[in-house]
Amino acid sequence: MLEYVVNHLYNQGITDLVFCVSNVGSTEQFTHYFGDGSRFGITVRYSVGAQELKTAGRILQAHEQGLVDGDFIVYYGDILTNLDLKDVYEFHLKKPGIGTIVFSPTLQITSGIAILDNNSQIRQITEKPLLPHKTNIGIYVLKEKILKYIEPDSDFFFDTFPQVIEKKEKLYGYVSDCKWLDIGSFQNLQTAEEFVMENFRRK
Repeated sequence: MLEYVVNHLYNQGITDLVFCVSNVGSTEQFTHYFGDGSRFGITVRYSVGAQELKTAGRILQAHEQGLVDGDFIVYYGDILTNLDLKDVYEFHLKKPGIGTIVFSPTLQITSGIAILDNNSQIRQITEKPLLPHKTNIGIYVLKEKILKYIEPDSDFFFDTFPQVIEKKEKLYGYVSDCKWLDIGSFQNLQTAEEFVMENFRRK
């Protein structure tokens, strides 16, 4: 799966990658397969941290290791998408904010919902609807300045971004109709092959 991510980044002109690895024991799997990235036409460096580190804390650690500076893209490793990252970056450059968060325009829930009237009679049932909520897909373009708001044990969406907003820094949202799949569960992993067939292998 990560090879599809790497190839997509390469096709978008992104060739300097840092893998934030959360498990020291699995580091060899990454280094054995990707090495320094040269056979994929990219440069890969590795930041290995404790498993309990959260998303923002991992980026802070990579920065402290001299691997992250200037504007950078955070791309969660369990996301497959055909998102146009060049367009996202151009959007980011035009905004005077500290960062850009990529959103899907809708939220698909995994359960059916119902609308009941005041007498508890069911008026409408919808199976796994798309709700009109902006949904974080796990891709951010951030300025180096955001690093000062990151604590070692912090998550971007739960900790860092709320603090940035509280401090009156500007964050912007890029809303995209791109196709994307969060492979954060075994259930979604089973649908990944179909997603790849439809969105990657034909290109």
